[in-house]
Amino acid sequence: MHYRASIGPFYPGWPGPLVLHVEVEEGIVQAAETAVLGAERPQASAWEGLSISQGLERIERLSAPLSCAYALAYCQAVEAIAGCTVPARSRALRVLLAELERLANHLYVAAQVLRTAGLPAEADAFLGWWERTVRTQQQLTGRRYFPSLLRPGGLVRDLEELDIVVGLVRELKAPLYRLAHRVVANRSFVALLVGAGLLTRESVEEEGLGGPVARASESPVDLRCTQPYAGYGELEPQMVTQGGGDAFARWMVFVLETFESLRLLEAVGQDAPRGPVGVPVSVPAGEALARVESPVGPLGVRVRTDADGRLLGVWYTPPGRVLVDLLPRTLFGQPVDLLAPIVASWGLGPGIVGEAVR
Repeated sequence: MHYRASIGPFYPGWPGPLVLHVEVEEGIVQAAETAVLGAERPQASAWEGLSISQGLERIERLSAPLSCAYALAYCQAVEAIAGCTVPARSRALRVLLAELERLANHLYVAAQVLRTAGLPAEADAFLGWWERTVRTQQQLTGRRYFPSLLRPGGLVRDLEELDIVVGLVRELKAPLYRLAHRVVANRSFVALLVGAGLLTRESVEEEGLGGPVARASESPVDLRCTQPYAGYGELEPQMVTQGGGDAFARWMVFVLETFESLRLLEAVGQDAPRGPVGVPVSVPAGEALARVESPVGPLGVRVRTDADGRLLGVWYTPPGRVLVDLLPRTLFGQPVDLLAPIVASWGLGPGIVGEAVR
């Protein structure tokens, strides 16, 4: 039998549904393919002639849940061309915005795994914390998505009400820990996911995969730790890895990384350096590549400018492209009733996948 499913939901900037085709015989997956449906992305030449600010607005809109990651990589590429140094306060606040985005993503993914694994009450709790996180971002920036606060040289404006972020951390930390501990103690949940959708470390390293899925296969790659940027060098984030390479290990990485995000948010919220949040930037002709650790994995943006400081081209690589290509390998031989939790454990939510612009 052949099955086809579209994975949503859909938000602004989501390039289209991830379509999964599977062939099943006697309840076991015999073959699987993935495809992404959606409008074509603008090619590098389509950015030619845009101002730096116009390019920033466009790239931030590529993905609602990854808008900060895209904007940060773009800004860092422009800053590399300009040779400017971002003030310490802006570096710290960039971490805060990035970790709010990561926290929201990971809570959402963890909730989807729980729901598809038959724990709706626990999933609702995670979704409630996801909503609380997104609402905190709205209180802090004025928007649930596309906060539009980053600019080359720093931030558009200062963020004064950091106490609401500290309040979010204190509200979530204890109940999140208790519920995560209870879920891990649930033998039926663990038994369902252990060994499901196995992805080996060899496959991860062969394909150059990064992000939480790779770290769940014991691959020690996290750009925040190995190639620190923004304020991560001062904050020294701790890398989370697991050795199982299965759906349970992936769920664990997403959950454990929420605790690290909470720690970083609390550190910035309590001790962000004082001072300016931006410096003037004069952009000469040049080209630079910047990479950041998005919630789903490494995201790269390359920028080329002319002598007038306008764009000649922008190239970017969505972090989920390799994930989509590898996913079918982990589905072969799996019972059809495990497809939903396995796919959910990959974190292929809205705005994650799409074609790279080269």
